Amino acid sequence: MIIDTLRELVSMPSFGGNEVLIADYLVAKLQSHKTHRVVVQNYAEGGRNVLILPPVPRIILDAHLDTVPPGNLENWTASPFALVEKQGQLIGLGALDDKVNIAIALELFETMDCHQVGFVFCGGEETAGDGLAFALKSGQIPAVELAIAMEPTNAQVITAHKGVGWVKLVFRGKATHASTPEKGENAIEKALRFGEYFLHHKSSLIKQHALLGSNSFNLGTINGGTVPNVVPERCEMQIDIRTLPGQIEADFGAMFEQLVKASGSEAEIVTEAFAPAMDYSGKSKWLNKLRDLSGKETSTVTFWSHSGFYEAAGIPSLVFGPGDIRSAHQPNEQIAVAEAERVLGIWREFFKYI
Repeated sequence: MIIDTLRELVSMPSFGGNEVLIADYLVAKLQSHKTHRVVVQNYAEGGRNVLILPPVPRIILDAHLDTVPPGNLENWTASPFALVEKQGQLIGLGALDDKVNIAIALELFETMDCHQVGFVFCGGEETAGDGLAFALKSGQIPAVELAIAMEPTNAQVITAHKGVGWVKLVFRGKATHASTPEKGENAIEKALRFGEYFLHHKSSLIKQHALLGSNSFNLGTINGGTVPNVVPERCEMQIDIRTLPGQIEADFGAMFEQLVKASGSEAEIVTEAFAPAMDYSGKSKWLNKLRDLSGKETSTVTFWSHSGFYEAAGIPSLVFGPGDIRSAHQPNEQIAVAEAERVLGIWREFFKYI
């Protein structure tokens, strides 16, 4: 049953921000059920969320609808949109991240008592979590005891992960002919002045977390100027930040304002694509039960998940699911049949506990 459903899901392209086909599929499959209400949300022109909610849920299972694009098709051994079973592996775009978890959620909904379980299927997870952010702001997702982001964790219960955000700094100057640079203002030089100061003081910005280690800063891009014989009037710099629980977007806007001022430079500062970190804040009974069923110790991950948004909204959250994240976002993405079936069995036992 899971394989048949996964085959249908993989056949439907659902790149981040364009989840219409897969959302329509879920609505057609689920709207006839009487125990749960079906909520469809358009968070963007092609972006869709599908929420399947009982009257009073205690927990939520979350599986995102979108995938990354397939990349160079020549690197795939078959069509990314045709599920292939080979030597116990199911191969296809999104087979692991995250369509196997959608298939598992649908199987649970069809075969288990779900009167206290809601299912949240949002788009845009691969593009900064726009779908879930919209769903939470809409008020349609109720306060529950636990939300579990279904992601590839090798069937380990994940209790914490870092957040991510970008800071863009735009340095402006005045263009003039390079033969008379004194008549202009060099935007690249302004950026370099800040960059030197930032790199020298970056270590003072580092904080520590007991489970996740330190936050980090990566100066990822610098773009400025047009041709060598013109004094550049604009230079743009982007810095990637991996955040710790409790660190929010406003903190970094204020931080970089101070850094720019201290460097003696000037810049427009824009914070972009901030997705919060996660540190489980819920009851130990849920954590202990899922951990015991998995047979593995809890852990942390380096990737971001929807759990960060749930925790930021005051909903305790964990991450759990089948498969190895290292196969995600790669040609010939795959999930082992045995692993998917084992995790489905864990969920069945967990549902008996709800």
